[in-house]
Amino acid sequence: MGVDAQIATPLADGKINIVIFFRDLLDKHPHEPCYFMLMYSCEVHNLPLATNPAAAGMFMKAI
Repeated sequence: MGVDAQIATPLADGKINIVIFFRDLLDKHPHEPCYFMLMYSCEVHNLPLATNPAAAGMFMKAI
């Protein structure tokens, strides 16, 4: 199972409350569709998603 599916499964089951996911925007990645699937899953399940250090810091302060 790919990493995206390993994360998306517990996300859909309600076992994940927040996602912090950093990626290198300056480089092309062969797994780009997987990244979008993870972001889409967060949108569908109404979960907070931090994709940069500033947002992650705000989430950490909130919890």
